[in-house]
Amino acid sequence: MSQIDYFDSSALVKRYFAETGSDWVVARCQNPGALIATVEISRVEIAAAFAGKLRGNFITRTEYQEVRSELAADSRERYHLLQVTTERIDEAIELTARQP
Repeated sequence: MSQIDYFDSSALVKRYFAETGSDWVVARCQNPGALIATVEISRVEIAAAFAGKLRGNFITRTEYQEVRSELAADSRERYHLLQVTTERIDEAIELTARQP
């Protein structure tokens, strides 16, 4: 079985912009044997982070368009997008009672 890495949106933003922890995230994502999993709604959250960087003048419109294109390609080709159902949320809540 290949390695599975789950990333939330805040971690995946580090793949596109240099921040604390970016080196680790990039290294994990570059492992061709790893399955990179995230929930589908992460795409929205990541795009919102990109838009915030644009509005805050941390990136140019061209950079914004480039990372949006990279995110779209990664979402199609690299990320395993997980659907989240109410039942799955309920299971996760129950796990919080049993697992630290």
